[in-house]
Amino acid sequence: MNTTNLKPLIKLSDLVECRILKRVSRFVVLVDIAGRASTAYLNNTGRLLDYLVPGKVGYCIETRSGRLKYRLVGVGDGEYAALVDTRLQENSFIALYEMELLSWLSGYRLFKRNYELEGVAIDFAFKRNDELLLTELKSAVMKLGGGATGYPDAPTIRGRNQILKLADFAKRGNKAFVVFIAAVPHATVFRLYCNADKQIKYVIDYALNSGVNFKSVNVFLDVGSSSVVSGNLELPVDLSCSSE
Repeated sequence: MNTTNLKPLIKLSDLVECRILKRVSRFVVLVDIAGRASTAYLNNTGRLLDYLVPGKVGYCIETRSGRLKYRLVGVGDGEYAALVDTRLQENSFIALYEMELLSWLSGYRLFKRNYELEGVAIDFAFKRNDELLLTELKSAVMKLGGGATGYPDAPTIRGRNQILKLADFAKRGNKAFVVFIAAVPHATVFRLYCNADKQIKYVIDYALNSGVNFKSVNVFLDVGSSSVVSGNLELPVDLSCSSE
């Protein structure tokens, strides 16, 4: 695989190899580390059916707080790994912004994280003078074949509500973005997946017609360097509704 265009974003100094045993609950995965079963925190509510497969190699980091010692951040995919941890996805996005690699955020300053919009939390608010730009990230860790990754892989009432609020915000003449974090190694395209959530297509179409912008960036885990890296930062976005 071509690695010349990979840009390191976040260094993970304490990466620990593990093996997936099973998903215990929404936020807990049982893993094997050096021959011992251990529970690891999972910061991703998606189904992750392509990755939370018994026997797959995973990558954990030690937690600094909480009742669980480990946090599952990646799952092997070829010589790299999918980045399943949504907090690291968020931090990677901010790293891209701070490195001035996202042209559509040029000239904006980060105003607030978890911005409240009509009772709904939106990931990021940016400002340029008095202009407010809101951005919501969505984790796309779903393989659809041919290098495509998709969202959502499960019903997402919260996600639909956030996008609807952004649509109303955009209809008032404001700037709003939804960014799909394609966290699969070397993804080539993002595709909306509608089989898991029958209402998502209506919501996306309403947002498009309201002026919401849709973007997708590729980030994943380079195990060799223990780093989160970026791939294509302008992935094609196909919202026609894949049913693969």
